Amino acid sequence: MLRFPPSAIGLIQVYRYSLYCYVRIKAINESRTWEKAYDYCEKNHSGMLRIMNKEDQEAVAQWLNHTANVSGPFWIGVRQSRVFGFWIWSNSTVTYNNWENGRQPEPERHLSDHCGVINKTDFTWREEDCWHQHPFLCEEEILLMD
Repeated sequence: MLRFPPSAIGLIQVYRYSLYCYVRIKAINESRTWEKAYDYCEKNHSGMLRIMNKEDQEAVAQWLNHTANVSGPFWIGVRQSRVFGFWIWSNSTVTYNNWENGRQPEPERHLSDHCGVINKTDFTWREEDCWHQHPFLCEEEILLMD
């Protein structure tokens, strides 16, 4: 299903806060650690990109597929809880995922430092050490007025 509004390439429709809204994806082609990327997105945009359901995933995949000037993998806003080992977004646990090989990575140990990237080629997610440096995806929530 095409999720882009016809006149606004770069905007995707997502379900947030019990309603549909639009988010503009911003690809930052500067390589940073996950923490530095997270801080940048929080300071300059609405936060790091979150993919909350299959529709979000499809819209992000479509956006990445049509954005020729970016290459990945990209940090997204998912990371493993350092203490408990489960995967979290900045404000919630992960209920939808698109992990490489169809399986969520298992925690290797407590106090792990694993974060998620999205691959540009197949749009799956995979874990990487958070101190690696990658470009990253931020989101900007957009209020559209009629």
